Amino acid sequence: MALAECAVAKIGFERNKVSLGFEALARAQCLLRSKISLGKMALLSQIEESLEELAPACTLELLGMLHSPENAERRRGAIAALRELLRQGLDVETSCRVQDWPCFLSQALNRLMATEIVDLLPGDELAIVRKNKKSLESQNQRVVIDFNCFYMVILAHVALGFSSKKTELVNKAKTICECLMASESIDLKFEEAFCLFLLGQGNQDQAVEKLQEIESNSNPATRSLVPGKEIKDGSSAKPSLEIWLKDSVLAIFSDTRDCFPSLFFWW
Repeated sequence: MALAECAVAKIGFERNKVSLGFEALARAQCLLRSKISLGKMALLSQIEESLEELAPACTLELLGMLHSPENAERRRGAIAALRELLRQGLDVETSCRVQDWPCFLSQALNRLMATEIVDLLPGDELAIVRKNKKSLESQNQRVVIDFNCFYMVILAHVALGFSSKKTELVNKAKTICECLMASESIDLKFEEAFCLFLLGQGNQDQAVEKLQEIESNSNPATRSLVPGKEIKDGSSAKPSLEIWLKDSVLAIFSDTRDCFPSLFFWW
């Protein structure tokens, strides 16, 4: 039976269906482990090594599947696998098969809902660790989670916090902004001002002023690498916090894009 599953896996890989091949190998692994007499076979160690190597690619493929009841269980499994890969990557004493973390994690986060990102990454805790630049944990974290991925975590917290009216999530987004400005020397004063505005600790004019500064200091002909800071044209129209909230925050997550971006109804 294990050999039959290996044959199924081979067919899956030949058809570029990584997840099907991965799942077949996982079934073969279970079959071999279920019998003590087969537990020391070379085939089992080969399968386990292949599963480790294929885990990142399989995870991305499953996360990219259509959101449907039929795929729900496989998606939960993929998120669990992503969580384990992150645990391995952030653990300074554990090896991980992910070769290009910024690329891998960026692709993974782009396939997650805001709720899933918030549940996956304790962004405020990670950002606090990052502030201590000299610590081994902070240095290792920079390899795994780059600024663009952290920025996506900020947006997820703001999107979910706004759509669900959970100020604690907005407050976490503010904490991440503060820590990243201290550790990366990157200007996130607009995002911080927007969070303060939602928390009732700042006013709309302050947030608009910061957004205007971003637009005036940006080159309209170039596209920012940071989502939400793209200047789409050179017009001098007054920046709108609600437009930024709608287009650059809520719209990028499938579970928040239908939320009405009215700041009037926030409180």
